[in-house]
Amino acid sequence: MRFCVRANCLVKVFYGFFAGRFRFAAGVGVLLTSVLATGSFALPMQEYDNESRAIYILDIARYVQWENIDDIQVFRIGILEPVEDLYPVISRHALQRGEIQQKPVEVVRFGTIDDITPVSLLYVNKRYDYDISLVLAGTRGQHTLLISENYEFHRSMINFIVYNEQKRFEINEERMNEEGLWVSELFREHAITAEADWQEIYRQVELELEQEKILVLEQNRLIEEQLAEIEEQSAQIDIQHELIERQLEEIERQGDLLDRLEADIAQRQREIDIKNLQITEQNEEIREQLAELEKNRGEAERQAAVLAGQQERIGEQERMIADQEVVLGRQLEQIEKQRLLIWFFIVMLVFAAVLAYFIYRGYRIKKEANIKLEEKNRVITNQRDEIEKQRDSIAAQRDQIAEQNKLIWDSIHYARRIQRALLPDDHNFRDVLDHFFIMYRPKDVVSGDFYWESKVGSEVIVVAADCTGHGVPGALMSMLGVTFLNDIVNTRKITRPSEILDQLREKVINAFHQQGGGDSGIQDGMDIAVCNIDQKSNTIQFAGANNPLVLIRESEVVQYKGDRMPVAISDRMMNFNNHTIELKEDDLIYIFSDGYIDQFGGENNKKFMRKRLVSLLLDIREEPMIRQKEILVRTFDDWKGDNEQTDDVVMIGLRI
Repeated sequence: MRFCVRANCLVKVFYGFFAGRFRFAAGVGVLLTSVLATGSFALPMQEYDNESRAIYILDIARYVQWENIDDIQVFRIGILEPVEDLYPVISRHALQRGEIQQKPVEVVRFGTIDDITPVSLLYVNKRYDYDISLVLAGTRGQHTLLISENYEFHRSMINFIVYNEQKRFEINEERMNEEGLWVSELFREHAITAEADWQEIYRQVELELEQEKILVLEQNRLIEEQLAEIEEQSAQIDIQHELIERQLEEIERQGDLLDRLEADIAQRQREIDIKNLQITEQNEEIREQLAELEKNRGEAERQAAVLAGQQERIGEQERMIADQEVVLGRQLEQIEKQRLLIWFFIVMLVFAAVLAYFIYRGYRIKKEANIKLEEKNRVITNQRDEIEKQRDSIAAQRDQIAEQNKLIWDSIHYARRIQRALLPDDHNFRDVLDHFFIMYRPKDVVSGDFYWESKVGSEVIVVAADCTGHGVPGALMSMLGVTFLNDIVNTRKITRPSEILDQLREKVINAFHQQGGGDSGIQDGMDIAVCNIDQKSNTIQFAGANNPLVLIRESEVVQYKGDRMPVAISDRMMNFNNHTIELKEDDLIYIFSDGYIDQFGGENNKKFMRKRLVSLLLDIREEPMIRQKEILVRTFDDWKGDNEQTDDVVMIGLRI
């Protein structure tokens, strides 16, 4: 009996320890099952593992040439990703290779576009939703090779995508060349060149990704349904928990009742034993009395009445014993029923103990998961602190760069004022020519293209030149060109266009100490068109260095090509050819740099080309010169659209 009571108490304590944790364990079990069931669909179908991706990126670097490779001390590779995913894998492979382009390798990770610092190679994946145009703007002018994955056609430099378990890529060589990068012919042969082919592959991949998104949404819906089912099961468990508590209380109450019954039975058993002893003693007395009766019949007769009374009392006592035996039998039957009930509850408690074991096991699994989660939280906190430090450092650097940029831009704007002061204005042209226009569109604040005019006697000298480069370097070259032309024409009175180019080339070579073979000195120069309009003889002389002259007479177009050599040191160092043309009234003369015809734009993002320009000039030949300029400017802007201006633009139109 005491063992049963202790078992009840032990089971109750054991259940109280585990039952409160059953609902969380059940929820964790179902949730883990859901995560494991859907985990295999988390990655996009057309991506592949980071091991292959890292090797592919490092291999691409072998097929690209950097213009500034001799100035690079350490070949830095940047990975643009919000969390460490590809970065540790590519770092390990770069360490194994040791060198790229015969330079030691360093791999860095950038969390945001603002974090990007100068690197030789930068990788970005569209799945992180980075704006590729902002990335290009942030790396412009840094000789950075931009490798992207899953972006649209020609949005970066080298863009690849995985389709049908094959890597396909396309190359934007124009953008690479702007950054001083060249790709090998062997690598170019395997690239996709048609935008339609790329768009078809990109559309198929986008379609598959959209189907995977739908699948993920369906899986999320199933998880929500399972969570609702967990809540319902938890409520049922709470109800069962209350029911078991009440059953345990009932068992404890019946145990107390059973103890009282056992004590009562023991007390009655002791009373029966005492009465049996009394009966035994009385029987002994009866035997003694019978013996005495044999000895003394007379005494027996005298005591007969006493004996009869004693026998009557014995009969009464026997009836009482029989009644007590009936009551005792009923109590034993009740005790047997209670014993069976106790065994039933013991079996139920054993089942509850087994259930508690599995609950405890789930609790242990949950505890281990919580420990791992706390460790990850500590790592994330440390990373957040490091990012905040880097953000503060970058902010300080940004302020310093902004101040430096302001000083630089102030200097460049002042340089523009100086350059504009050196160029002739419209009043100078009107003094010597009646009908003309000048289209002058620098790519940057200052320009590498320039125009120039002068009058010597009856001869008017008009020049349109394109210096090497644009921006500040081109502007410096253009200022030297203006200075040299002033000396050659205005001071030395040389007016023959071919001689002007010969003298100008000699001055450029001497000024920059240029030598054959490109071993030393600056190899830059200029492409130029020079016209000499003789107003007395009504003729025009032309000489060009790579730049042409276009003559439109009525509906006929005649192009005079310049010599295929620049005003600088080159492999071909012959005297420039001089062309003399008889002019007629209403003849149209155009000279220009290559900035207009090399502009990218239109529906297919191609160059404007000289053929399209000549056709346009022929279409607008009847328009006044000022109207022609307006049409040319509007056509140029419409063609360019949202594209960046490719080069400086200068064009001079004259009507005789």
